[in-house]
Amino acid sequence: MSYDKKFKESVLRHLSHGHSQSSTAHLFGIGITTLKEWKKREESGQSLEAKIRVRKPKKIDPDKLREHIANHPDDYLREIAIFFCCTASAVHSALKRLNITRKKRRSPTVNAMKRHERPFGKNLASYRRNLLSMWMRLALSNISTALMGALSGERLLWEQSAARNLNGQAS
Repeated sequence: MSYDKKFKESVLRHLSHGHSQSSTAHLFGIGITTLKEWKKREESGQSLEAKIRVRKPKKIDPDKLREHIANHPDDYLREIAIFFCCTASAVHSALKRLNITRKKRRSPTVNAMKRHERPFGKNLASYRRNLLSMWMRLALSNISTALMGALSGERLLWEQSAARNLNGQAS
């Protein structure tokens, strides 16, 4: 945070009236290190004006990036990064600064299906449980059918399948 010149002068004036550095810093709500730096700058004759920050140049020129996006709208971040000789995350940050979104529509996947259309439900374990319960229901229905057939005087289903197996082995 940058403080204006008048505030810095009033803090240093308060300090020069004999107050301690810690009490002055606490009173004005600033750090002791900041106060010491201001005092050092005042004693050396430097200006108390806010320093002008010299920012490091960006890796990607915004105008060139806009131009590249306009010419190649379907490029992925990694392709743009190769063009600008940087990383995909640097391209992402530059696009974010420029308020440019790069969302792409993906092809439909299993996750896009409705829940009841999914082949495995939530996961494979639930699919196995459902399959097991289906087999049990099928086995119970076969047993009940066999018993019903036996009660009506017909041969049991398992005897029929055993006979089929014996005939199949013999031939």
